[in-house]
Amino acid sequence: FLKMVAAEEWVGMIEVLRNAQILAYTVDDLSTATKIFEFQNDRGKPLSNLEVLKSFLMHNVHLHTLGKSEGELKNPQTQFEFMFRDIESLEVCHRAPEEDQILSYHCVAFCNWTGYEYSNPKQLVKREIRSLANSGSDDVVQWINTFVVGLRNSYKAVVDIYKTADMRHEVSQ
Repeated sequence: FLKMVAAEEWVGMIEVLRNAQILAYTVDDLSTATKIFEFQNDRGKPLSNLEVLKSFLMHNVHLHTLGKSEGELKNPQTQFEFMFRDIESLEVCHRAPEEDQILSYHCVAFCNWTGYEYSNPKQLVKREIRSLANSGSDDVVQWINTFVVGLRNSYKAVVDIYKTADMRHEVSQ
């Protein structure tokens, strides 16, 4: 902070912190945390499409695993943790796409879509989940897990591509 914040900025920052209101929720399980996120996280900075999709998928895992969602939520949660780390690592890469662009690329490549549906990933996924509703909850949860692993692989591939490109750029200079 001392290096990045100018002296004249401190007063304003401290004032914002003094007037900030924080809601703290203490929960014992991931499924409750998912529900709180789904219903409370609608203020402040808008969520990215990836964050909206994560919330939607986690909520659907919870709905389709009544009573045993804690264990089922771990895989998607872990995959999204990896994705958000990948996104952070892309911040230093020259001309890297933003998180929602990568999500759209993944949907273009791996989802069934027509027109511009790939630009609204949550709707694509919602349609897929609805089509599986008659197959049973296990099929929905399996589809979500497969989708999330594939999505994480797409983020990892983009990171690998851009890190390799940046290394080649550094070597050539």
